[in-house]
Amino acid sequence: GIRDKLVTGVQTCALPIWVGIRVEDQTWRLALEYWLQSQRDDGGWCYMPQSQSSGSMTCAGIASILICADKLQSGGAEVANGRVQCCGATNDSGALEKAFRWLGKKFTVVNNPGNEGNWLLYYLYGVERVGRLSGRRFIGKHDWYREGAEYLFSIKDGNRNAWTGLGHGEGNDPVLATSFALLFLSKGRRPVVISKLKYSDDQEWDLHTGGIPNLTRRIEQTWKRDLSWQTIDLRYGTAADLLESPVLFWSGRERLQLSRDQKENLKQYVNQGGFIFAERSEEHTSELQSLAYLVCRLLLEKK
Repeated sequence: GIRDKLVTGVQTCALPIWVGIRVEDQTWRLALEYWLQSQRDDGGWCYMPQSQSSGSMTCAGIASILICADKLQSGGAEVANGRVQCCGATNDSGALEKAFRWLGKKFTVVNNPGNEGNWLLYYLYGVERVGRLSGRRFIGKHDWYREGAEYLFSIKDGNRNAWTGLGHGEGNDPVLATSFALLFLSKGRRPVVISKLKYSDDQEWDLHTGGIPNLTRRIEQTWKRDLSWQTIDLRYGTAADLLESPVLFWSGRERLQLSRDQKENLKQYVNQGGFIFAERSEEHTSELQSLAYLVCRLLLEKK
């Protein structure tokens, strides 16, 4: 039906419009409203009303909400009476975190969750869009790019230097399947210039949603090269994961509560040349003070 075509079509239209075609804000509002209203109670999205949530459609929902929200907000900040008012609310009403929880629980790179046997490589391309647009290094506890890249190379047809997908669509078209695989793998060509540090399930760690993406785009223009940013979950990342980014951005308003392993990972990161960029807030200084205290203790602490 019409709704079935909309689910894929809205995402397909949103991507090229997002990167360069100017449209009225009302268009983005309608698209955002569509995705929020069509989200299922479990947090995912489905292709048809009677079907269950699937990985490919949930990735389409997440990516579309991220694109719409990016166009409709100023990164959680605005200028009012000559002053920057920050830490504003987002437009998704918790839908994104709900969707990420679904995807994290169902995540795999060997099939399309909820639609096993169909559109595997289209799903993996959706995962890449979600990862790049959100900047998340981990989906749930999964290092999505590393797992996906390893699997793609394991199933590549070495004789034809191509991929074969699953199902009636990409399974019969190696050009289409290979295109999806290459779109996924292309993410690895961009070096990471900065990472947001996630340390909780609420939004405290991401008070300035658009700040790091905007900074990265500005650096790209200055350095004249393609770069990327990412989000590393301190609860799952290792010291080696942290060291893949030269700069960690830390934001929040609450006093830090870190485990012994998390503190040790940060200590190794700083001792091996990593740089922590902590936000200064005139209204919320406890978090910054506790971070400064923590770093000093980590550096002075003896084995």
